[in-house]
Amino acid sequence: MGQKTGRLSKCLFVQLLGDVWQTTMTSGNIISGFRSAGVHPVDRKRFPEHEFDPLDLRHYNERQLSEACPVPSRSSEKHPCQNNLSHQFT
Repeated sequence: MGQKTGRLSKCLFVQLLGDVWQTTMTSGNIISGFRSAGVHPVDRKRFPEHEFDPLDLRHYNERQLSEACPVPSRSSEKHPCQNNLSHQFT
């Protein structure tokens, strides 16, 4: 804190934290936080793909594809995504 102000006791810290929490944890601040992070409403343009680590982005995209397109139970079955692959990358 400042010079020669002494130590901040746990009790005083909790009291100060509670005061700050009540003042700042408002629905407006929470909504603003979600909006500025692009979480709600969803804003996919908030963080462009070129800002992500390429390897992490590749792994994410692979996970998304595998979750959207489950592996068929029999090898003779056509993979559910094979019909749409040409359309996804055009």
